[in-house]
Amino acid sequence: MTSSLLEIIRNPLILAVIFALPFSYYKIQIPEMFLTTGNYFSDLALPLALVGIGGSLNFENIKKASGLAFSASAIKIFIIPLVLTYTAYLFGFRGDDLGIMFVIFACPTAIVSFIMAEAMGANSKLAGNIVLISTVGSVFTFAIGIILLKV
Repeated sequence: MTSSLLEIIRNPLILAVIFALPFSYYKIQIPEMFLTTGNYFSDLALPLALVGIGGSLNFENIKKASGLAFSASAIKIFIIPLVLTYTAYLFGFRGDDLGIMFVIFACPTAIVSFIMAEAMGANSKLAGNIVLISTVGSVFTFAIGIILLKV
C-alpha cells in the first residue's frame, strides 16, 4: 500500500499539478520566456509521443492485439460517442453544440495513457495498442459521425 501511494505521489503529472497550484491560486505571472519555451514543448509533445508509440509498435502487433484492445477501442470510438451524443441530443443540444460534443466524445484514447502505463509498470503494450487502434479508427468515426450529424 505504501509503495503504491509513493508511486502515485511521484507521478510526474501529479507533481506538475501540485507545483502549478500556487501559481494558479496566487495568480503568479510566469515570465514570457518560460511561456514561449513551454509552448514550444507543448507543440512538440503530441507528435513526439505518436512517433514514440509508433516506434514501439507495429502492424504485426496490431494483428496480434488482444480482443481487449479492440473492444476497449470500439467502446471509446464507437459506443461512447453514439450513446453520449444521442443523450446530448435528448437534452436539447443541436447544431454546432451537438457537433462539438460529438467531437469531444469521439476523440481517441489519450497518448498519456501509454506513458502512464509504462511509468506505473502496467500493461503498456495494451495501452499503446488501444491508443494506436483508437487513433486510426477515430478517423472513420469522425467522418461518419459528422456526415450523420449534417443529415
